[in-house]
Formats: sequence, C-alpha cells, structure tokens
Amino acid sequence: MHIYIITSSAIHSFRVHHLELLARYVFYGDKINSAICTLVCFFFWIALCGKIFHHQLSQLLVRHGDISN
Repeated sequence: MHIYIITSSAIHSFRVHHLELLARYVFYGDKINSAICTLVCFFFWIALCGKIFHHQLSQLLVRHGDISN
C-alpha cells in the first residue's frame, strides 16, 4: 500500500511538472528547453509506469504461485 501511495504521488508530481513546462512553453516561448524537458519527463513517466506495472504483475503472480525460483 505504501508503494502505491508513493508512486501515485510521484506520478501526480510529474503531471504537475509537465503542465508547468507546457505553460512555460505557451506563455514564454522557451521552446527548446521546454521540449527537451517535456521529452525527458515523458520517457521517465513511461519508464516509471512500466516499472510499477511489472512490480504489480510480479506480486500478483507470486501470490498465485505462478513464478518458481
């Protein structure tokens, strides 16, 4: 449960950061830095979601005894 709360908080903070970058791009025109930061945040967010999904799937399979050591 603690992992879920921590990861939910991390995903929320990345979404907020992404929106801040988008606002900076729209209002200030800092296109290069915003584009680079947005891409980095996007790929990090994808990697984080993949790691969470893999962890949850592993826990589910261990509970059902489908993974052997």
